[in-house]
Amino acid sequence: MPVYLPDMTSQEAEVALREAQVVILPVGSVEWHGPHLPLSVDYHSSRSFALAAAEQLAPRVLVTHSLYGVVRGQMQFPGSITIPPHAFIEIMVGTCQSLNYHGVQKVLILNGHGSNRPQVLAAAVRASKEFDMQVVPASWWDFTPESAVQEIFAGQHVPGHATDSETSLMLYLRPDLVKQERALKESWQVEVDAGRGGVEAWLRGGVQHSTAEKGKALFEQTLQRLTAWLEEFMAGKTQVVVPRADREGYTIEFLGPRLWFFWAETCQKYMEQFRPRFLTPSGHPMPGVELDREGNPIYKEKA
Repeated sequence: MPVYLPDMTSQEAEVALREAQVVILPVGSVEWHGPHLPLSVDYHSSRSFALAAAEQLAPRVLVTHSLYGVVRGQMQFPGSITIPPHAFIEIMVGTCQSLNYHGVQKVLILNGHGSNRPQVLAAAVRASKEFDMQVVPASWWDFTPESAVQEIFAGQHVPGHATDSETSLMLYLRPDLVKQERALKESWQVEVDAGRGGVEAWLRGGVQHSTAEKGKALFEQTLQRLTAWLEEFMAGKTQVVVPRADREGYTIEFLGPRLWFFWAETCQKYMEQFRPRFLTPSGHPMPGVELDREGNPIYKEKA
């Protein structure tokens, strides 16, 4: 039974929306994930979990679509795309409003990108209050049991940006897009991501041990918890997802004491002032980028 709303005709959607009790809105990003993974990792992961859950629970659960997210730390890498936080919030709020217009009362915003979390939270709160519906924010790894982190990845970070868990997950979901061997040799692009990157860091991240089997185990254990939560959500037993504790900062700590960051991120003036620093650790410009004295890229009009 079809579960992906954008692939339906309007007539099909009318029937599907009438039967659906929950719509999942997967959100991700298009950003650098090392030399070995595609820009679309975060989108593929959240969408895959959403579709798999909806297929198990059809026709009570549907999936709609959102691709881009708020990218803060990866914009110096070619291909990364960010949208202003306030715009990202408006897209999610508008999507929820549209779904509500068509009779949907419950939405799960299923996130796959860490920097989206403050905006996902804000959108969920706004949509719930403004349209009198239940919109719940969560990230797919919130449903990952801690036992899986220890048993499958020996305590390595989950989600772990472009390291063992994400590489294994993509080897399971989209092996055609993974170039694992590239993480284990020097790249033309200096790999800088909050102290991670380069062959030594990828080895520390366990990329050489990543396998599709590990990705499948992570996917299945996470999916099991996600579908169980959805059953409770549809039954009216819960409307909260507690963030799973991890070492990446995507926890209650991130959404509590650091909530000030949300206000800075959602301020358009702040966003306009943001400029990626196209510099290598040695202070040299990235290939093909000309900088001003403050390290900002110089944008030249095309002739």
